[in-house]
Amino acid sequence: SMAAADMPLSPLQSPDRRTAAADTAASEDDDLVDPDEGPIWQRPYYWQLVGYDPPLHRKASHIAWWFGSKVFYGMEFIGAIVADLAGMNQSKYQYVIDAMKEDERREQRKKRIESERAMLAEEERVKREQMQMDDLEGEDGEVKESLLNG
Repeated sequence: SMAAADMPLSPLQSPDRRTAAADTAASEDDDLVDPDEGPIWQRPYYWQLVGYDPPLHRKASHIAWWFGSKVFYGMEFIGAIVADLAGMNQSKYQYVIDAMKEDERREQRKKRIESERAMLAEEERVKREQMQMDDLEGEDGEVKESLLNG
């Protein structure tokens, strides 16, 4: 069964009384709805109304309105995509923001390179000191051996 909100409207039944029409004691005149009443963008299309057979020119206007609204919303969607691609939705000073981000990225890269160079230099210094210590220990060991053997 269809949900109450999905039920098609009837020209004899107002939209706010789809489910309540049967259990209200309202007069028959209150249940009548004029499909041409209210703003045009809020009116139901003739194919949404059960038992409503408007004249041909009214059907044509409903179809034209439906088709025009689909074309309009499609063009609006494509226009938004084109505006994004063309950069028309960006800030007026986006180039300044982009330049600042690029400068920050360069500065971070420079700091990272400097810290890596300092770390490599420290490792090299430690290796040199270790080699010097090994050389000194070796010389002392040789000196001691020569003293013991001699």
